[in-house]
Amino acid sequence: MNRAQTQTRPSEPESGGFSLSIDDIFYALFRHKWKIVILTVLGLGAAAAYYVTAPKPYASVAQLLVRYVQEGQGPTSTGDERIKSPDARGGDSIINAEMNIVKSLDIARSVAETVGPERILENAGGGNDLGRATSLVSNGLEAANPKRTGIISLRFQHPDAAMVQPILNAVIEAYLKRHVEIHRPAGTFDDFLTQQTDQLRARLAQTEEELRKARSKAGIISLEDTRRAQSESINGLKRQLLDSQRLLAEKNAAAHQMLKLSSGATPATSTNPDSKESPAQQVSPSIVDNYRNTLTLLAQLRERERALLQQFTPESTRVQSLRAQIADVEQAKSDLENATPGLLTTPQASLPLSTAQGPSQETMSLAASYAELAGIEATIKTLTEQLAQVRAEAAELDSLESNIQELERRKVIEETNYRSFAANLERTRMEEALGAGRVTNISRIQNPSPGFQDVKKTKQIAMGIGASGLVFGLALALAIELFLDRTIRRASQVEKKLGLDVFMSIPARTRRATKKVKESSALALQNESAPPWEPANALHAYYTALRDRTISFFESRNLHHKPRLVALTGLGKDHGAAEIASGLAGCLSETGEGKVLFVDMTTNQGAAQQFYQGQSVSSIDEALQSEDKAKVASNLYVVSNEGTTNGSHDGSTLPLILPKRFSHLVPKLRASDFDYIIFNLPPVNNLSVTPRLAQHMDVVLMVMEAEKTDAYSAEKAKALLGNSKAHIGAILNKTKDYVPRSLIKELN
Repeated sequence: MNRAQTQTRPSEPESGGFSLSIDDIFYALFRHKWKIVILTVLGLGAAAAYYVTAPKPYASVAQLLVRYVQEGQGPTSTGDERIKSPDARGGDSIINAEMNIVKSLDIARSVAETVGPERILENAGGGNDLGRATSLVSNGLEAANPKRTGIISLRFQHPDAAMVQPILNAVIEAYLKRHVEIHRPAGTFDDFLTQQTDQLRARLAQTEEELRKARSKAGIISLEDTRRAQSESINGLKRQLLDSQRLLAEKNAAAHQMLKLSSGATPATSTNPDSKESPAQQVSPSIVDNYRNTLTLLAQLRERERALLQQFTPESTRVQSLRAQIADVEQAKSDLENATPGLLTTPQASLPLSTAQGPSQETMSLAASYAELAGIEATIKTLTEQLAQVRAEAAELDSLESNIQELERRKVIEETNYRSFAANLERTRMEEALGAGRVTNISRIQNPSPGFQDVKKTKQIAMGIGASGLVFGLALALAIELFLDRTIRRASQVEKKLGLDVFMSIPARTRRATKKVKESSALALQNESAPPWEPANALHAYYTALRDRTISFFESRNLHHKPRLVALTGLGKDHGAAEIASGLAGCLSETGEGKVLFVDMTTNQGAAQQFYQGQSVSSIDEALQSEDKAKVASNLYVVSNEGTTNGSHDGSTLPLILPKRFSHLVPKLRASDFDYIIFNLPPVNNLSVTPRLAQHMDVVLMVMEAEKTDAYSAEKAKALLGNSKAHIGAILNKTKDYVPRSLIKELN
């Protein structure tokens, strides 16, 4: 299988924002535990020193209950509108406002002026500076509010035990006075109320006078009563007028009927049709009487017409009604004359009624009927005139009504405003008379107590100083871990920052690490002088684990060709790559019948002999020709790069000549009988040959020393090796576990 096809690109570092896990926090705490402990002890010592040396002031406490607050009254406001309770919605803001009033500099200055700067500063440096006294009162006063209550708790501190109680008393008195000044201002507002009340009183009197004149002009006392009386009068006159008109129609119809009956007699004729008497001689006497009655009635009606025309116009209802009667009588007269032509030649028919015999009974009844009609018409006339008069009065009242109503409305408004201003003025004068010391909405639950030594604030400051040492230690530990220390310290950092697979994390050879190795490996003899590939080496267990991880890596990528080339390179000085490479080679040689060749590319032959306790070590060429010369253990062959062609053993010349020679050696290495060839390459830097050699390897492991290798250097080395196409892994050497194993198990 082609090795290039099985190689994978190195994983990229994780992107994202800042993250901090619980493991990171515990690691930082236990790594810098002594810094935290020392700073905590220093903080506790400073707190104890402060508590012992700091002066203990004296204090007095008091409590006030704010039942409600009367906000600033307006000219037309009522008492209910101005009351706000702390228990209602927005009560916190009311209490906070009152506490700010208590702690205001105006209150402190007023107290300083009342008590006297000399007394306040007597045990606080002396003097009579009002500003210092004001500052001392302001700084020593504390106000608090228990939640969901209308209580204000006051505490005042002062160096003099005899002064705390009177000063706190003065604070409460000044606060009550200031409360009244803010929420219920007097003085100028009283003048304004007085002025407005007088003006409203004058306006009200003027409006009442105008209203009286308007009513006198209309001739009424009450607009509503007059309007009601006029309505009742109009309705009564209308009913009487309708009844009279109905009666007039009834009597008029009866008179017409009587007139028709009186004119309805037929003329009497001679029983002898051949009689030759004149027409006048043939007229019946009854017809003549009827005709004379008609003439008399017609004369009376026309006389009445002349009388009415003197009082009424021809178009009036009464004249028109009379003329209709005259027309009916004339029609009856004409009907009699047409029916009895002899009436016109009969001398008795044309005689006046007074010269003839007296009027008949029918004529008298008809005349009485027409006389009654005249009375009814007079009644109708009177009712009509009365109705017109009442309507005229109502119309005149209508023209004055709007003015009267406007004056009445103005009177109501001005009277309401006047009463409101007068009530507010009276209330303000009463409140001013009560004075600030008798405020009814604020009560004293507890009067200022006698002075007592108050160590509460001193304890709080001391506790803050003591806690600051611990806080500063924790902050310093986290700052070092997150920002100041840029070295690689844990395997998780390699994975997060570099994006590399960590093949192994090898602990430093400390007593603690030696104890862990002894507990985990029964074969460990703790002989630090033993070669890395021997089981007696202290770190043999970690080399064995690295071997298993390397074999698993090749198996997971299906790399079964022989030999498999593994390169280890370090970063910086004392990284331990050579020891780890030799240990890995020794552990790989223990697997079955596999043969392993370890090639040290960082030193010359002389140095290799010293490193392996004087044993004869061959060069690469000799090892490939004769394996026995390079064999140092079972299936383990160790060689070093042979010296330079010019005979110099200076390592600085190695990058100049090795890549070309190494390219010629690669085919031989591929064709050798080894299962694994482990290379210890020079450290990675800009002048190193390692990036050029890495392209021939199956896997390149960067060895980084914990707490020594800089993260920037590791990123740069990764970038240099990135073009080799080989898989890049990481080994973190000389790590230190600061967190106890029991805590790690509990977290996991």
